[in-house]
Amino acid sequence: MLLGKKELMKSLMKMLILLLSLSISPSFADTEISDEKQALIDTLLKQVGHSADEISNQIITSYLQQITAVIKQSEPDISPETLQEIAITVSTAVQQQVVEQDKYKAMIYPIYDRHFTEQELQKIIEFNQTDFGKKLLKVVPLVFSQHQHVFSELSLDLAPEVNKRISETIHQAKKL
Repeated sequence: MLLGKKELMKSLMKMLILLLSLSISPSFADTEISDEKQALIDTLLKQVGHSADEISNQIITSYLQQITAVIKQSEPDISPETLQEIAITVSTAVQQQVVEQDKYKAMIYPIYDRHFTEQELQKIIEFNQTDFGKKLLKVVPLVFSQHQHVFSELSLDLAPEVNKRISETIHQAKKL
């Protein structure tokens, strides 16, 4: 059954609100962190590519991919203009929640506060400004991505042997 434009927008807004509420819970908002330490955390987050703006953009991209796929299935004739309106709505909602209302910072600051002192954060920031630190910031995500690929390949490669051994174990257990 095709949804009307208003019903579609209502459904999408409900989905967006649900996604936002599940992924951006202000569960850590009561933590007191000094302004100096917050500034250090902000600097570190920018260095590693995890500033509030960057995270907001990642969430927007993810939501739009998911929402667009659902819409195109349920409303194959939806106009590009309506899809653009939806993109603007999603972008605005996420930006307001993540950046303007500081929900991301309310969640991420306590993690860094718990694990690092101001002096440690300052040392990390200084290290990241060295040539080796800059290289590490560029290379580590690539290495982790390659690790994930190797892990996936290895898991797939091992699956037949693991399954064979499980079958043998079950077969032996049935003989007893």
